[in-house]
Amino acid sequence: MSGEIVYSDSSFTHYSSPITPMLVSRNIDIAATAERVWTLVTDPRRRASLNPAVKVIEVEIEGGGLLQRDSSTRYRLEIGGRIVEYRTRVLELVPGRRLVTRSDSAAPFETTLELMPQTRHPWRAALGHVSLASRLLRLPSATPLTSGTRLSHSERLEPTTDMIQRAIDQLGGGQDLGWRERLTLWLDGDASERLRDHALQHLESSLGVTLDRWLAAIRDDLE
Repeated sequence: MSGEIVYSDSSFTHYSSPITPMLVSRNIDIAATAERVWTLVTDPRRRASLNPAVKVIEVEIEGGGLLQRDSSTRYRLEIGGRIVEYRTRVLELVPGRRLVTRSDSAAPFETTLELMPQTRHPWRAALGHVSLASRLLRLPSATPLTSGTRLSHSERLEPTTDMIQRAIDQLGGGQDLGWRERLTLWLDGDASERLRDHALQHLESSLGVTLDRWLAAIRDDLE
């Protein structure tokens, strides 16, 4: 919101420009079939339990059964020592290929999971470059073999002022700002903007690290 004023226990800041949505994407190659990867990512409790940043208390697909279009999942998690509860709804589901959900949390986030089977040519593994080897050795072509799956995970969210404030606290080592720093941020809009942008970069980087660790845990579980 333009001209937003934020007050918390640790700072007093003034932002003159709106907060834009954040998009963080990561992917990983997994030595498992798309069917096995899809089975895991469409099991909300199993997938959540592999997230190293959370402790699962309860995850349940409302109404039971498997995920489908418009189905809802209820989450109760412990994150950073705090209990968080929210629901997600399936916006799009293409079996074996794509799953899109959106949460009803205080900071709504949209998650997109996409699967792409990876293939290799038998001669590529042995000789490096299929077309060159075929031309030089006159080898017959062979049917490509499925060797795994690329899993892509994207998170789109609009950071709340509370999220930004926690990022500012982390940047400051958790120390409270003094009244002089608060007054400076209030009077100097540019300084406030710079602090916010720095906090958003930190928040985006932290989310990227979490996604990398989460995808690695999924890979390790499947391989």
